[in-house]
Amino acid sequence: MPNPPAKEDTWAFGPIGSPFPDNPVKALGQQNMYVALWYKNGRPMHGRAWNNGGVIECSFPYNKSELTGIKDLGGQIQVLQYKGNHLTLGYWYNWIKYSERFDKMDKGAEMLKCGDSFPILWNDRPGGALLGYVDNKTEIGPIAAQSAYWAVGEYFGQRPIGSPFPDNPVKALGQQNMYVALWYKNGRPMHGRAWNNGGVIECSFPYNKSELTGIKDLGGQIQVLQYKGNHLTLGYWYNWIKYSERFDKMDKGAEMLKCGDSFPILWNDRPGGALLGYVDNKTEIARFSHDGKVEEVSGSALSNMMIIVRELKGGPPYCECEECKQEPPKPIVRVTLNEWTDYRYGDPWPSTGTPVRALGRSLDTLPGENPDQYVALWYQSGEPVMGRIWNDGGKIAACFGWGGHEYRQKIGSIQILYELPEAIRGFDYAWKPFTEAAEFGAKEWIPVHVDHHKGNISPAVLKVDGKEILGKADIRNERATVGYGGTEKVFVGPAVHSCMVLCRKAKPGCTID
Repeated sequence: MPNPPAKEDTWAFGPIGSPFPDNPVKALGQQNMYVALWYKNGRPMHGRAWNNGGVIECSFPYNKSELTGIKDLGGQIQVLQYKGNHLTLGYWYNWIKYSERFDKMDKGAEMLKCGDSFPILWNDRPGGALLGYVDNKTEIGPIAAQSAYWAVGEYFGQRPIGSPFPDNPVKALGQQNMYVALWYKNGRPMHGRAWNNGGVIECSFPYNKSELTGIKDLGGQIQVLQYKGNHLTLGYWYNWIKYSERFDKMDKGAEMLKCGDSFPILWNDRPGGALLGYVDNKTEIARFSHDGKVEEVSGSALSNMMIIVRELKGGPPYCECEECKQEPPKPIVRVTLNEWTDYRYGDPWPSTGTPVRALGRSLDTLPGENPDQYVALWYQSGEPVMGRIWNDGGKIAACFGWGGHEYRQKIGSIQILYELPEAIRGFDYAWKPFTEAAEFGAKEWIPVHVDHHKGNISPAVLKVDGKEILGKADIRNERATVGYGGTEKVFVGPAVHSCMVLCRKAKPGCTID
């Protein structure tokens, strides 16, 4: 028999230190932890309350801090009550797993929430369970205790399409300009791909049988996955694994990155180029979008595709933090991919790692140019553009040549090429003459490049008026350009042969594409 129409949730207003209300709603399995609500500048957020000698005490996470007393909170909070039963109120409260919320709502349940906040219980937290809240827009769960703060869950930075590309985005494995993105349709999450076009966000999502891309299709707002910290500050690191290995990984303590029934998947060996899409966990059908259409893949064809998991133990194989240095040596995993790291023009100059320097030395360069130039990559209208960066008073400065113009300002997001530690690098870098880099057939030294339908773009040091300057070479079309003096200087044919191209050679036992 159905319940009568459900009434509103009951929240008891109470000053901190006032008598504890009757019929409070307790966190599942907790002896003295109750669901609480507080408003900051009109914005609701959930926390926890407890009964201390008959009076209210509480804790709320806010801006990386724990707020507790009258001084922090202004005195008034609310405690959730259940004053009646399912016959008189038309509903009852049930605690479910976060991952099951969409199934439950499909069957008629309603989430308890206020605005974009809903309460969440970290029941298996080392050190004891805690009650906090989830921000429904970002799916981050802030939780506070003893003046400490945790942000539990993935950080998906919400951005309008066409807005500046976010910092610290999570890149698809082995892809130069493809990032994990998330979008909601009628409350349902689905993953897709985002890319950086001239410093701003563009994206593609598969929906029904169509590719959705722009503001008109998507309503303007998407989210890009970010990793803002390291395994010591966040408690996890991201790892790409084969779809077929997911259960083994989870048995060993890893967690799949997913939202609802969607999780991202990379079709890395797709004919025509890799694509990032999503898997519907209910049907195990993967969907990928491109060129206005959607491709569906299922069954054994998914086995070798790559998915992303959160590793909760240790750090990445190449981590050189102090904690990882003290652990027993890990098996050496030779990395055969170039290490490109995302930054923004004007960011502080990198304080860790070793960016790749042009010719491995200070250049005999043109007047007004910094002689210490480093390899960088920028995207303009979907085209990869190699250029140079330098340390300008502790900030990243940059220059790129494209479309006949020189770009030195308002560049936005860029990628910097790093030298990996010798212990894990499966290749060596060297600068080789264009004629050697452009040889056909099997060769020892392979150009560092980003392929595009207009050309095969590599970092290159050019000679301009007898001076050295870092720009780019298009080996396929025998063309090289560099931004300098307010324009893009272009060299074609034999004039290109004097430039030096960044190449790499596989170490014994390793192979590179």
